[in-house]
Amino acid sequence: MRQISLLGHRGARGLLAENTLPSLAKPFEFGADGIEFDVQLSKDNELVIYHDLRLKSNITRDADGKWIKKLGPAVRDLTLKQLRQYKLGRINKRSAYGLLYSKQQILPDQTIPTLAELVEYFDKQRLNQAILNIEIKHSPKEPGLCPRPTTLAKKVVDEIHRLKINNRCVVSCFNWAVIKAVREIDSSLSIGCLTTVDPTENTLTPVNNKPSLWNAGLDIRDFNRVTPEMVAAFGAEYWIPYYKNLSKAHLDIAHSHHLKVFTWTVNHKATMKKLMQWGTDGIISDYPDKLQKTWQQWSSNNKK
Repeated sequence: MRQISLLGHRGARGLLAENTLPSLAKPFEFGADGIEFDVQLSKDNELVIYHDLRLKSNITRDADGKWIKKLGPAVRDLTLKQLRQYKLGRINKRSAYGLLYSKQQILPDQTIPTLAELVEYFDKQRLNQAILNIEIKHSPKEPGLCPRPTTLAKKVVDEIHRLKINNRCVVSCFNWAVIKAVREIDSSLSIGCLTTVDPTENTLTPVNNKPSLWNAGLDIRDFNRVTPEMVAAFGAEYWIPYYKNLSKAHLDIAHSHHLKVFTWTVNHKATMKKLMQWGTDGIISDYPDKLQKTWQQWSSNNKK
């Protein structure tokens, strides 16, 4: 039976406020193997953990505890000290996002953590063997909100080595130019190509007869629109697709190229079981409690 890595998404977004230290540690209460989370650079080049390029209004409050305006400031435009003035720890239950994650428990006020603080926190929790799927946030469509890919890649690689976590990281990005730079700086690090084809974002389909901006110059049409073929040609170790875009046929092709496949964000038991049956290498979920329970049930029913 193929061993499947179970990972919490942004920590445990369905249970606690995303990308806070308590949320990032939460999945391990349920036997998770690791976590997925997002990093980006502050104005003073600190590597902080936060998903959106701009502060998100439905999860972020100002120093007075009030929800920030819809179009929040860019993370890249604020120093770490300025970012610390904002509060995390709860979700705006009146927002559409809050309704989607209505079971989230309220935490005491939290601040935006750095990668270094996460590693220190995990060391204290004796979680220093956890898989860290580090997603680097960078958009070729919003260059004004992001540093140059090479600048960001170097900072991430340097920090990974300074913190001595290189042997348990998968470094991923939707913008393959960033992980291309990571690979050029350090070929020993495992890299993962994130992909999605969705109404809100499409990182694969050509636009105006030109290759997607997200794929570092590669064109999906040159690979008969078979994504794992392009990922393999790129030279990554991991393909990390949105679960709705993953098929058994493409999973098998990925495995034929010795790619590992982690897929996100899988929150329904039926889909979890299907992916386990297919032999997916890793499943990333907002609900690590549900994921662990489903794995236990599935593996018990499929013992040889």
